[in-house]
Amino acid sequence: MSVNLRTACLSFLQRFRRNKDGAILIELAFMLPILVMLVLGAFDTARMVLLSQKLQRTSMAMADLVGQAYGLNEAELTGLFDAASYTMSPFSFNDGGTVVVSSISTEGSGTQINWVRNFGGGNDGSTFGAEGDTPTLPEGFVVREGESIIVAEAFYPYEPVFLDSLIEARNLSTYSIVRPRFAKLTSIE
Repeated sequence: MSVNLRTACLSFLQRFRRNKDGAILIELAFMLPILVMLVLGAFDTARMVLLSQKLQRTSMAMADLVGQAYGLNEAELTGLFDAASYTMSPFSFNDGGTVVVSSISTEGSGTQINWVRNFGGGNDGSTFGAEGDTPTLPEGFVVREGESIIVAEAFYPYEPVFLDSLIEARNLSTYSIVRPRFAKLTSIE
């Protein structure tokens, strides 16, 4: 009986080895999890890159628009913040993002932050400092005596949609610095 069982097993294994009908299904079963991970990872990575680009555009547009002003009041600044929310579309500042605009100048007493305004649902303050403080400027950056700069910062919390166990959530941020074109903009009317 053992000879027949052994012969039957060998015969079955030989037929299984020669049969190619299910080979593609087996290969697909091995490769499908890898392909799914690649597609989902590409989606989350592309979303993070898009969000990063939107933040860069928003901070640059905000700094540029404020820098073009002859003078600013709270209503005009609110209108500019509304424009920033359109630049960030489809991402919403109500979901935890923040835009911060600051004016920094150097007068006889030194460099200081003149004013800071925030917009959005996040609670991020300026990384340059608070109103009235001496700013933390990038290394090598100098605000010359009698001049001012406008700094626009954009913050947004990034959370992966699919691969949150592989890609960690993080706070994305960027800033842009411009010199005002027509006025110092050291105060808001």
